[in-house]
Amino acid sequence: MSISPTYPGVYVTETPTARAALGAVPTSLTVFIGRAPMGPVAAPTPCNSLADAHRQFGPDWTGLPMGQSLSDFFVNGGGAALVVRLAAKGAVAAGLQLDGLPLVAADPGAWGKSLTATVTAVAADGTFSLEAVLVLGGQTRTESWTGLSVDAAAGARRIDRVLETTSQYLRVAPDSHGQPVLPPTPPSLGATATGAGGKDSPALSPQDLIDGLSALDQVPIFNLVVIPPDQLGQDIPAAVWQSAAACCQARLAFLLVDPPSAWTSARIAADQQTATPLMSPGLGRNAAVYFPSLVHGTPFPPSGAVAGVYAATDMARGVWKAPAGTEASLNGIDGLSLPLTDDDSGLINPVGINSLRTFPVYGPVIWGARTLAGAAALEDDYKYVPVRRLALYIEQSIQVGCQWTVFEPNDEVLWSALRLQIGAFLQSLMQQGAVYSYTVACDATTTTPADMAAGIVNVLVSIAPTKPAEFLVIQIQLTTAASA
Repeated sequence: MSISPTYPGVYVTETPTARAALGAVPTSLTVFIGRAPMGPVAAPTPCNSLADAHRQFGPDWTGLPMGQSLSDFFVNGGGAALVVRLAAKGAVAAGLQLDGLPLVAADPGAWGKSLTATVTAVAADGTFSLEAVLVLGGQTRTESWTGLSVDAAAGARRIDRVLETTSQYLRVAPDSHGQPVLPPTPPSLGATATGAGGKDSPALSPQDLIDGLSALDQVPIFNLVVIPPDQLGQDIPAAVWQSAAACCQARLAFLLVDPPSAWTSARIAADQQTATPLMSPGLGRNAAVYFPSLVHGTPFPPSGAVAGVYAATDMARGVWKAPAGTEASLNGIDGLSLPLTDDDSGLINPVGINSLRTFPVYGPVIWGARTLAGAAALEDDYKYVPVRRLALYIEQSIQVGCQWTVFEPNDEVLWSALRLQIGAFLQSLMQQGAVYSYTVACDATTTTPADMAAGIVNVLVSIAPTKPAEFLVIQIQLTTAASA
């Protein structure tokens, strides 16, 4: 800041500091996509525990694999999830006729049949109190409101507006134009209605799952994607995996793929993956598959549990640490559907399939860290899960942390600030052991006059990441006593 001195002496001024270091973005915010008993449809909903998921999507997930997958996630260390409930055509919300006031369950599903609404008080001015009670899975949940009105001019206390913003369970039924149906008079004291006509979603089609990915447009950042099968024993179609991987590639996220049920042995898995890869190499960089299945009484897909281990590893060691090894235990399961040997791992590891193994003392663990671009024949830069996820973390951190540059003058002052900010971030990663070295270039060699005229500033970031020690080779040489 410039000053105008008026007397001989020392002048002290304060100057703004350089741009703050890049803030850390999440690394294991996990999206689950599929059917749930209740809850908002096609709206990514945060859940930070299994109890939270039960509160928002229902306590009873019988017949819906996403419930078990969420449980596996939290039991294995997962901390933050986004649940995207999908509903196919045919799902119907229950209706409640409350003495001339048509109400409807907030979301489709048979759960609405367990919902009752009762008018508990009516005031002289025509306002009334309402109580909603849901008894589901042995649990009773209650919502209540006072001072409600059916007067179209009632403002913020109009019942449709209050329920829309404060109720998890109830809405005022709309007319054919989507407008709330408001009767001329309030319902009478003691009026009670019970939900009727609610129907659960039928089975989801592959297109339902693909369309459901569009719900992620509402989310600024997510890191992992899990798509449990719609029904137990069913495979996710290849077209869904391809679409999900393309979505992850565009959004700098990572997809956890479940093994096909046809993979009944390591040899079959290796042969089928060689003949018909689950993913093209480009998309495979952002995906990984784990084999065999877990056991929860019957075989069950491992992706939810694996996502939990990813989250726990990120928290304990960092996103650059491979989520594998004896520390990567799989908890809360009955076992693995197939015991794998070293030879089995030797068959599937070179084609980019990660082993789940059981070892004495350690129990079931993740024993592989390759992406679906990690087949030995491909020699891809992103063959390893931690290397790919580290790159995604760096890209997201720079993308989010450098938003301030928009509309700044495109000159050496900006370039220097970018070099300083990004360099400080990468230096912190190097100190944590994530990278061996790095360089950041942002100057007249990366941003040409033509780029400047187009409003573009180019930053070239190069990193040398640490890679997992996949093979430990110990050389032993025998010597004679005389040479020892």
